[in-house]
Amino acid sequence: PPDSTAGEEPIAVPPGRGLGQTEWDLLLDVGYAHWADPTGQGLYDVAGGTVAIGVRPEFRGVGRWVTVWLDLKAAMGIGSGNFAGGNESVLSFGGQGHLGVDVQPWTFVGVGPFVGYRLDHFSVTPTGDGNGNQSWDATDNGPEFGGHLRLRTRDRPGRPGLLYLDAEISSRNGSAMSGVYQRDEIGLRTSRAFGLYLMADIRLSASGTATPGTFSDPADLLAKTMPSQTQLGGGVLWGF
Repeated sequence: PPDSTAGEEPIAVPPGRGLGQTEWDLLLDVGYAHWADPTGQGLYDVAGGTVAIGVRPEFRGVGRWVTVWLDLKAAMGIGSGNFAGGNESVLSFGGQGHLGVDVQPWTFVGVGPFVGYRLDHFSVTPTGDGNGNQSWDATDNGPEFGGHLRLRTRDRPGRPGLLYLDAEISSRNGSAMSGVYQRDEIGLRTSRAFGLYLMADIRLSASGTATPGTFSDPADLLAKTMPSQTQLGGGVLWGF
């Protein structure tokens, strides 16, 4: 080697991209919803549509063991159906938030628990003649907890996996009844910035007691019996 380096020029090396990632997805989905009485008494049966918007940040470390994620969503639904022999329209608003921690031994799989909270508000209006402006409103809310599984095709920093599957099973607790739900989402990501997905949210079971003395009107009945039985739909997501 030369004795002197005075004439040498330093070589600029561009910094490498870090393995840690924070990925944000904005989601918009539409779907079919079925609200049905879980008590087995046939008190109501309502069908309609839903629209939801949400944000889902994922704090990933590619090649690391733990991933923390959030899932925040607000939804609106509208439908009509039978309430104890009468026809009524339903307007619903609600939202939920989940915080989860996944163990991620490989970049393409993560599994772990989550906790969250859910709020539902219902407005019910009779559709028959002679009811004037009569309507009812009620709100119910409660905690959620469950398990989460996320699978995806292999990715690397800056390039997401082409396909992914999110699966959740959770318990939703209300003031009068609780339900066990399964939610599945399967998606196709054409780029970091855009993707399409299909989703299904189905109630597997319900527990608790809802008698005529438990609720005061049709909206209160909907809110307190955790009625969301089936939701099927699809949507788009934007990542950044």
